[in-house]
Amino acid sequence: MAWVHNNVILPLLESERHQGLGKRLRELDRFEHASHADQRAMQAASLKRLIEHAYDATPYYRRLFDEAGFHPSEWKPGERLPLPVLTRDLLRTHEEDLRSRRHSVEELHAAATGGTTSTPVRLWRDTEALRKKTALQCHLNRMVGYDQGDSILMIWGAERDLELNPSWRWRLYEEGVMRRYAAAAGQISDEIFARFFARLNQQRPKVLYGYSVTLARFAEYVLINKLKAHQPRVIITTAEAVSEVERDFIQRAFGSKPTDHYGSRDVGMIGSECESHTGLHFHPAGCFVEFEYAGVTPDGPMHKLIITDLLNYGMPMIRYSTGDCVIVDEQACACGNWYPKVKKLLGRSNDNLLLPDGTEVPGITFGTRMATMKETLSCVRQVQIVQKNTQSLIVRYAAQGDERSIEEELKRLCVLFHDIMKTPVRVNFVRLAEIPREQSGKLRLCISEVKRDANAMS
Repeated sequence: MAWVHNNVILPLLESERHQGLGKRLRELDRFEHASHADQRAMQAASLKRLIEHAYDATPYYRRLFDEAGFHPSEWKPGERLPLPVLTRDLLRTHEEDLRSRRHSVEELHAAATGGTTSTPVRLWRDTEALRKKTALQCHLNRMVGYDQGDSILMIWGAERDLELNPSWRWRLYEEGVMRRYAAAAGQISDEIFARFFARLNQQRPKVLYGYSVTLARFAEYVLINKLKAHQPRVIITTAEAVSEVERDFIQRAFGSKPTDHYGSRDVGMIGSECESHTGLHFHPAGCFVEFEYAGVTPDGPMHKLIITDLLNYGMPMIRYSTGDCVIVDEQACACGNWYPKVKKLLGRSNDNLLLPDGTEVPGITFGTRMATMKETLSCVRQVQIVQKNTQSLIVRYAAQGDERSIEEELKRLCVLFHDIMKTPVRVNFVRLAEIPREQSGKLRLCISEVKRDANAMS
């Protein structure tokens, strides 16, 4: 069944992302079974091809390499690239010069960086990058037991409520052919969790997949109400760092230990836990990882996560600062592979915001919705939402540029936040020079100081 989906159904019906999917998956399988030395050599060859392309095709990187007096053809495996870190502000400022001259705008796919405390920035991908990233995500899923065509319940912050208002074409394809069932999680409450529970037990999927914190809250609901939930064989969490307490809730409620995946709108899905569940590995077929020391936290030395995207030639992203900080694991992993590994992801920590009726809005929803705004923000560069009561929000922001343009962008954010909350709420903007990280290294988009009522669980 999986072979048919990967080689026939998806390439035929979703060709933009899945053309050649079966071939790409076989190439990733061969990479997986190669020796460690060959894997490192293949990654180094990918990195060299990328930097040579960036020099030839983008004014931004040609200027930087020339200023450093270094030609990419001179690079040798193990050498540090003589380039500064690429930040979201630089992406915003140099978008035109970062875009590949070998691709017309019509050949590229617009996307946006994710929203933590930095507001989303537009980026571009070529079609081949889109397909390779899709294949890598499928490969990471397969490594933990989920293949295309397996039944899956996805608890996700959908833009529209697909669960309540599906078209018959959507239902036929998504549920009938792909066996993918959606449970929209833009807002959560006991009533919504009751619908999730009914859908889980009705569809009895092999895979449960969703936002880490939302799945943990769903598990909490199941445990508090002493419900007997269907036990999926595979549970995949993503989008937010998952705590050990949340892992325990999920395993107790649904019977399987969750596997965490790491991905972002910036670089795609590039990391996953192995069977040891002791940290995230970053896959060398998709990225080259660097860890830049950033200080000490209660968890140990902290490093900024710097990623070079090996797959996107439409807008090369070399030594890109993801905005996440990590605790690096330098010990050999029990699984036996050498892929770069982190013990803990310190970023992406978001509180849920509480509405007057007790409904919660997952913090990740704000980042997702900002990343899919029709117009990206060019002046407002950082945002942090603080809730001190259920009637109002304090929005801290950092901005540069024309004051009138800043005001217009704040108005758009205000409209977006009201749409997400779906209830009247006062939005008070407070301007800062920069949104600071917490001592732990976390960079939080949403902070709630409102306590929700919940029964304690042992």
